[in-house]
Amino acid sequence: MGKKHVIFTIVFIGMSFGALAQSYFSRGMHKTKAYYVEAGGNSILATANFEKIFYEAELIKISWRVGAGYAPLQLFDQDFENYYTFLFGFNEMFGMRNKYFEIGFNGSYTHGLPNMFDYLEGDLFLISGNIGFRRQSHDAGLMFRINFTPYLYPKLLPMVGLSIGQSF
Repeated sequence: MGKKHVIFTIVFIGMSFGALAQSYFSRGMHKTKAYYVEAGGNSILATANFEKIFYEAELIKISWRVGAGYAPLQLFDQDFENYYTFLFGFNEMFGMRNKYFEIGFNGSYTHGLPNMFDYLEGDLFLISGNIGFRRQSHDAGLMFRINFTPYLYPKLLPMVGLSIGQSF
């Protein structure tokens, strides 16, 4: 085989893989985004969130999210405390026709959490799972989700979250 033959074969194979990858990763990409508020769940109290689907195939979607929450708290006889949290996470959604089962994980940094659970207090980095149901339109519209979000660290703590917002 001549040198030109080898170079032509390598270039042809490289171009084929590039076209295949471009077709695979751009198929069905709607660049769907959503903003929503979540009560409970990954935030323990409440957060405002932004989420973006960065991969979409026929039945699977993968998204990342970021969120922040703030609450001036005064529980029982405790002193006034400013509670805030920042969270990030990834979700994988399975489904069609705007209805999805989702599973994922989240990390959140919390400050000022009152001693509500005997072992969660002060500044913490928490890791939680995410299993739930979501209804989200491909076009602009209402987004709703309900999730079971167990915290996995420092001790198992089951939580439920409810989210409502807008997809765009």
